Amino acid sequence: MTPALLVSVAALIFTVASFWWLQARRGKLIMSSIPAFSGYVATDRRLGVRLPILLYNTGARTRLVDELRLVFPPWDDGHAQWQTFHPTLKPESGDGDTADFAGPYPIDGRRAVMRFVKFTYAFGPVLPEPVETLCRVEARLDGSSAWTVVGSFTLYLGHMAYPDRFITYRNSVVPCDGEPESTYSTWSDLAATRGLDAPWRDGKGPIVGGREGTIV
Repeated sequence: MTPALLVSVAALIFTVASFWWLQARRGKLIMSSIPAFSGYVATDRRLGVRLPILLYNTGARTRLVDELRLVFPPWDDGHAQWQTFHPTLKPESGDGDTADFAGPYPIDGRRAVMRFVKFTYAFGPVLPEPVETLCRVEARLDGSSAWTVVGSFTLYLGHMAYPDRFITYRNSVVPCDGEPESTYSTWSDLAATRGLDAPWRDGKGPIVGGREGTIV
């Protein structure tokens, strides 16, 4: 192979590789952290959680998000299905909190898309324990029936001091100012009121203070 031909072949390989990298490469979806969430325990024995799901497409090709689900590995059959999209994370009363049914959406290459997604989990007769709970977000992508993990995080259910109200909470080890260190008392009372089993009940300290919210 002559030097001129070698240079031509190298240039062609570089051109094709550059085109693939810039225009055709399929990337991964990466989920950002979850700094806050909104949650409540509904009267129909469902846990409702609204999350800010920000997904970034690392590749050049558009990826299609067909469906999302929230998985709780510590819980039996712990799959929370997506239900609705919302304009904000914080629930609003009246028409300010309009919802749309969750559905497929695209994420263009090297772009990020935010969706405020409400998930619901049917927990049955046993109320979940209000503690740090490992979660992961899974997605069906590009028409596939397989589920792909796009992110994992810890959901601080223990911050839900008023589980019968749809309220926004900080999702971190340290609760917001004014929030109690333990919410076992409130959750235990809720279990007793609604006839739910709470095997984790231990009667930890009382809940103090008040907070407005939408009763659900």
